Amino acid sequence: MTAKPKTHRRAFLRSMATLPIVASPIATAAYAATGGQDAELIALGEQLSAAWATENALRLEGADSHEADEITDAAVAVASDIVDEIHGLRATTLAGAKVKAQAIWWCCSGEEIEDDHFSYGEPATDKRLVAGLLRDLLDI
Repeated sequence: MTAKPKTHRRAFLRSMATLPIVASPIATAAYAATGGQDAELIALGEQLSAAWATENALRLEGADSHEADEITDAAVAVASDIVDEIHGLRATTLAGAKVKAQAIWWCCSGEEIEDDHFSYGEPATDKRLVAGLLRDLLDI
């Protein structure tokens, strides 16, 4: 039995390697657009979008193999590290708050955020407000 070429792995690693390069012009544009506020946070949001797209593409590929699982896990780890960085920053603009909402949405696997998403059973008013706020930020 011959082994399949590892083109998917190589393509994934190449795409992940370009994230810091892609982020530099984005960070510059974010700095200009927000007067410097939340530029790092906005650049991380762009990196998260790219990592999440790679993660989703790998999932859609649907290969059932140990290697495919490892590659997908690596993509999730990249996105997770970006979300950890986003968590550590304080948003001071609407654009920055949207990035934080995007990070929460990634944590929710991109599923629609319903009022009961953060509760077990009937959601309390505060949980419904949080879910509504996140939906609003994601829709802006």
